Amino acid sequence: MKKLVSLLMASFMLMSVVVVSATELTKEQQTDLYSYGIMVGDENGDLRLNDITTKAEVVKMISCAYDVDVSSNDSLVNNYFNDIPQNHWAIKYINIAKELGIVDGDENGNFKPEDEITCNDVIKMIVYVLGYSPMADAMGGYPNGYLMVATQLGLTKSLSIKNESIASRNDVAILISNALDIPIMVQTGLDFGTEQPNTKYQIANGENGTKFITLRSMLNETK
Repeated sequence: MKKLVSLLMASFMLMSVVVVSATELTKEQQTDLYSYGIMVGDENGDLRLNDITTKAEVVKMISCAYDVDVSSNDSLVNNYFNDIPQNHWAIKYINIAKELGIVDGDENGNFKPEDEITCNDVIKMIVYVLGYSPMADAMGGYPNGYLMVATQLGLTKSLSIKNESIASRNDVAILISNALDIPIMVQTGLDFGTEQPNTKYQIANGENGTKFITLRSMLNETK
Protein backbone atom coordinates (compact mmCIF):
# COMPACT_ATOMS: atom_id res chain seq x y z
CA MET A 1 0.00 0.00 0.00
CA LYS A 2 2.80 2.44 0.90
CA LYS A 3 4.49 1.68 -2.42
CA LEU A 4 1.29 2.44 -4.36
CA VAL A 5 0.83 5.71 -2.47
CA SER A 6 4.46 6.72 -3.06
CA LEU A 7 4.15 6.14 -6.80
CA LEU A 8 1.03 8.28 -7.00
CA MET A 9 2.54 11.02 -4.85
CA ALA A 10 5.56 11.20 -7.16
CA SER A 11 3.23 11.63 -10.13
CA PHE A 12 1.61 14.65 -8.52
CA MET A 13 4.61 16.60 -7.31
CA LEU A 14 4.16 19.14 -10.13
CA MET A 15 0.45 18.73 -10.86
CA SER A 16 -2.68 20.54 -9.73
CA VAL A 17 -5.77 18.65 -8.58
CA VAL A 18 -7.99 20.83 -10.76
CA VAL A 19 -8.75 19.40 -14.19
CA VAL A 20 -9.03 22.03 -16.89
CA SER A 21 -10.12 20.20 -20.06
CA ALA A 22 -13.74 19.59 -20.96
CA THR A 23 -15.86 17.71 -23.47
CA GLU A 24 -19.35 16.35 -23.96
CA LEU A 25 -20.41 12.75 -23.58
CA THR A 26 -19.73 10.77 -26.76
CA LYS A 27 -22.37 8.69 -28.54
CA GLU A 28 -20.48 5.54 -27.55
CA GLN A 29 -20.52 6.58 -23.90
CA GLN A 30 -24.23 7.37 -24.11
CA THR A 31 -24.88 3.92 -25.58
CA ASP A 32 -22.93 2.33 -22.72
CA LEU A 33 -24.93 4.19 -20.09
CA TYR A 34 -28.21 3.25 -21.78
CA SER A 35 -27.34 -0.41 -22.25
CA TYR A 36 -26.23 -0.88 -18.64
CA GLY A 37 -29.27 0.99 -17.29
CA ILE A 38 -27.07 3.60 -15.61
CA MET A 39 -28.82 6.53 -17.31
CA VAL A 40 -32.20 6.05 -18.95
CA GLY A 41 -33.22 9.65 -19.55
CA ASP A 42 -36.67 11.17 -19.34
CA GLU A 43 -39.90 9.96 -20.98
CA ASN A 44 -38.48 11.06 -24.34
CA GLY A 45 -35.14 9.32 -23.84
CA ASP A 46 -33.35 12.65 -23.36
CA LEU A 47 -30.43 12.29 -20.92
CA ARG A 48 -30.72 16.01 -20.01
CA LEU A 49 -26.94 16.26 -19.84
CA ASN A 50 -26.92 20.01 -19.27
CA ASP A 51 -29.12 19.74 -16.18
CA ILE A 52 -27.76 19.94 -12.66
CA THR A 53 -28.11 16.55 -10.97
CA THR A 54 -29.32 15.65 -7.47
CA LYS A 55 -27.78 13.47 -4.79
CA ALA A 56 -30.50 10.84 -5.28
CA GLU A 57 -29.88 10.69 -9.04
CA VAL A 58 -26.13 10.28 -8.53
CA VAL A 59 -26.59 7.50 -6.00
CA LYS A 60 -28.88 5.67 -8.42
CA MET A 61 -26.44 6.00 -11.32
CA ILE A 62 -23.41 4.91 -9.30
CA SER A 63 -25.36 2.03 -7.75
CA CYS A 64 -26.32 0.78 -11.21
CA ALA A 65 -22.71 1.06 -12.38
CA TYR A 66 -21.73 -0.99 -9.32
CA ASP A 67 -24.45 -3.52 -10.23
CA VAL A 68 -26.25 -3.13 -6.91
CA ASP A 69 -29.28 -5.42 -6.66
CA VAL A 70 -32.35 -3.50 -5.47
CA SER A 71 -34.86 -6.20 -6.36
CA SER A 72 -35.12 -7.40 -2.76
CA ASN A 73 -37.40 -5.72 -0.26
CA ASP A 74 -34.66 -6.03 2.35
CA SER A 75 -33.36 -2.60 1.33
CA LEU A 76 -36.59 -1.11 2.68
CA VAL A 77 -36.35 -2.70 6.11
CA ASN A 78 -33.90 -0.12 7.42
CA ASN A 79 -34.49 3.42 6.31
CA TYR A 80 -31.31 5.14 7.44
CA PHE A 81 -32.33 8.74 6.86
CA ASN A 82 -35.01 10.83 8.53
CA ASP A 83 -35.88 12.89 5.46
CA ILE A 84 -36.51 10.12 2.93
CA PRO A 85 -40.11 8.88 2.82
CA GLN A 86 -40.77 5.21 2.30
CA ASN A 87 -42.21 5.87 -1.15
CA HIS A 88 -39.23 7.88 -2.46
CA TRP A 89 -38.22 6.60 -5.91
CA ALA A 90 -34.53 6.20 -4.91
CA ILE A 91 -34.95 4.87 -1.37
CA LYS A 92 -33.63 1.38 -2.19
CA TYR A 93 -30.54 2.75 -3.92
CA ILE A 94 -29.84 5.17 -1.07
CA ASN A 95 -30.32 2.57 1.68
CA ILE A 96 -28.04 0.05 -0.02
CA ALA A 97 -25.45 2.74 -0.73
CA LYS A 98 -25.49 3.58 2.98
CA GLU A 99 -25.05 -0.09 3.90
CA LEU A 100 -22.09 -0.36 1.53
CA GLY A 101 -20.46 2.77 2.94
CA ILE A 102 -20.78 4.75 -0.29
CA VAL A 103 -22.84 7.56 1.28
CA ASP A 104 -23.55 8.98 4.69
CA GLY A 105 -25.97 11.50 6.14
CA ASP A 106 -25.49 14.77 7.96
CA GLU A 107 -25.25 15.29 11.70
CA ASN A 108 -29.05 15.29 11.95
CA GLY A 109 -29.51 11.97 10.17
CA ASN A 110 -30.71 13.53 6.93
CA PHE A 111 -29.57 12.74 3.39
CA LYS A 112 -31.20 15.62 1.47
CA PRO A 113 -31.78 13.57 -1.69
CA GLU A 114 -32.96 16.49 -3.83
CA ASP A 115 -29.95 18.70 -3.07
CA GLU A 116 -27.33 19.49 -5.69
CA ILE A 117 -24.04 17.63 -5.36
CA THR A 118 -20.47 18.75 -5.99
CA CYS A 119 -18.09 17.02 -8.39
CA ASN A 120 -15.81 16.44 -5.40
CA ASP A 121 -18.52 14.40 -3.67
CA VAL A 122 -19.29 12.41 -6.81
CA ILE A 123 -15.59 11.63 -7.26
CA LYS A 124 -15.31 10.48 -3.66
CA MET A 125 -18.22 8.07 -4.13
CA ILE A 126 -16.80 6.60 -7.33
CA VAL A 127 -13.27 6.27 -5.92
CA TYR A 128 -14.83 4.40 -2.98
CA VAL A 129 -16.76 2.07 -5.28
CA LEU A 130 -13.57 1.34 -7.25
CA GLY A 131 -11.84 0.37 -4.00
CA TYR A 132 -9.23 3.13 -3.94
CA SER A 133 -10.45 5.05 -0.88
CA PRO A 134 -7.64 3.66 1.38
CA MET A 135 -5.13 5.12 -1.07
CA ALA A 136 -7.01 8.42 -1.27
CA ASP A 137 -7.20 8.64 2.53
CA ALA A 138 -3.48 7.96 2.79
CA MET A 139 -2.86 10.81 0.35
CA GLY A 140 -4.70 13.41 2.41
CA GLY A 141 -8.31 12.29 2.27
CA TYR A 142 -11.24 14.39 1.07
CA PRO A 143 -11.13 16.25 -1.22
CA ASN A 144 -7.53 16.52 -2.48
CA GLY A 145 -6.51 12.92 -1.86
CA TYR A 146 -9.54 11.68 -3.78
CA LEU A 147 -8.97 14.16 -6.61
CA MET A 148 -5.34 13.11 -6.91
CA VAL A 149 -6.21 9.42 -7.09
CA ALA A 150 -9.09 10.10 -9.49
CA THR A 151 -6.85 12.07 -11.84
CA GLN A 152 -4.10 9.45 -11.76
CA LEU A 153 -6.61 6.70 -12.56
CA GLY A 154 -8.04 8.64 -15.50
CA LEU A 155 -11.39 9.07 -13.79
CA THR A 156 -11.50 12.82 -14.46
CA LYS A 157 -10.31 12.52 -18.08
CA SER A 158 -12.10 14.96 -20.44
CA LEU A 159 -13.82 16.68 -17.54
CA SER A 160 -13.68 20.27 -16.32
CA ILE A 161 -13.61 20.53 -12.54
CA LYS A 162 -13.26 23.60 -10.36
CA ASN A 163 -13.06 23.45 -6.60
CA GLU A 164 -16.51 22.75 -5.16
CA SER A 165 -18.17 22.99 -8.59
CA ILE A 166 -21.73 21.63 -8.79
CA ALA A 167 -22.02 18.45 -10.87
CA SER A 168 -24.10 18.43 -14.02
CA ARG A 169 -25.54 15.20 -15.41
CA ASN A 170 -22.86 15.41 -18.11
CA ASP A 171 -20.12 15.57 -15.44
CA VAL A 172 -21.49 12.52 -13.65
CA ALA A 173 -21.98 10.64 -16.91
CA ILE A 174 -18.35 11.23 -17.95
CA LEU A 175 -17.04 10.21 -14.52
CA ILE A 176 -19.02 6.98 -14.57
CA SER A 177 -18.10 6.25 -18.19
CA ASN A 178 -14.42 6.66 -17.35
CA ALA A 179 -14.84 4.50 -14.24
CA LEU A 180 -16.25 1.54 -16.16
CA ASP A 181 -12.85 0.44 -17.47
CA ILE A 182 -10.61 1.23 -14.48
CA PRO A 183 -9.31 -1.92 -12.73
CA ILE A 184 -10.69 -2.02 -9.22
CA MET A 185 -8.54 -2.32 -6.11
CA VAL A 186 -9.39 -5.29 -3.89
CA GLN A 187 -8.49 -6.28 -0.36
CA THR A 188 -6.34 -9.41 -0.41
CA GLY A 189 -5.65 -10.02 3.28
CA LEU A 190 -3.63 -8.75 6.21
CA ASP A 191 0.10 -8.13 6.54
CA PHE A 192 1.22 -9.35 9.97
CA GLY A 193 4.83 -8.31 9.43
CA THR A 194 4.39 -5.22 11.61
CA GLU A 195 3.30 -4.62 15.18
CA GLN A 196 -0.05 -3.38 13.91
CA PRO A 197 -1.34 -5.64 11.08
CA ASN A 198 -1.94 -3.72 7.86
CA THR A 199 -4.66 -4.49 5.33
CA LYS A 200 -3.20 -5.64 2.03
CA TYR A 201 -4.61 -4.41 -1.28
CA GLN A 202 -3.97 -5.28 -4.89
CA ILE A 203 -5.12 -3.73 -8.15
CA ALA A 204 -7.09 -6.28 -10.18
CA ASN A 205 -5.40 -5.42 -13.47
CA GLY A 206 -4.69 -8.96 -14.66
CA GLU A 207 -1.03 -8.78 -13.67
CA ASN A 208 0.91 -10.73 -11.02
CA GLY A 209 -1.69 -13.48 -10.93
CA THR A 210 -4.67 -11.18 -10.44
CA LYS A 211 -7.94 -11.42 -12.32
CA PHE A 212 -8.78 -8.41 -14.48
CA ILE A 213 -11.85 -6.83 -12.85
CA THR A 214 -13.60 -3.60 -13.78
CA LEU A 215 -17.11 -2.31 -13.27
CA ARG A 216 -17.76 -3.15 -16.92
CA SER A 217 -16.61 -6.76 -16.52
CA MET A 218 -18.81 -7.09 -13.41
CA LEU A 219 -21.81 -5.70 -15.29
CA ASN A 220 -21.19 -7.97 -18.28
CA GLU A 221 -21.17 -11.03 -16.03
CA THR A 222 -24.72 -10.31 -14.90
CA LYS A 223 -26.22 -9.12 -18.21
